[in-house]
Amino acid sequence: MTERAANPHHRSHWRLDISIGKSCPLPSPEEVDAYTYDAQERQAIDSWLHHPHGTPDQVTAHLNQVQRDSGADELMIGSVGHSLQA
Repeated sequence: MTERAANPHHRSHWRLDISIGKSCPLPSPEEVDAYTYDAQERQAIDSWLHHPHGTPDQVTAHLNQVQRDSGADELMIGSVGHSLQA
C-alpha cells in the first residue's frame, strides 16, 4: 500500500462533502491532493482522524486494540473506495 493510498484525508474529503449535503462519489486521491482546504474544513477533517487509517498492519493493530479495550465479541467494518479498481 502506498503512502498516498493510506492517507486518511481522501476518505475525509468525501465525508466533508456529505456533511454539507453534497451527494457525490468518493474523490480520487489526485482530486483530493489538488484541493485547497479552508481553516474550517481542515478542522473538521482533523477531528475525524481518530478513525483507523494507515497500512493494513497499522489498521489491524488499532482494531485489535479497540476490541480489547471494549471487550466486544466482534467489530463491524465498512469501507468506501473511489472506484471499483481502488
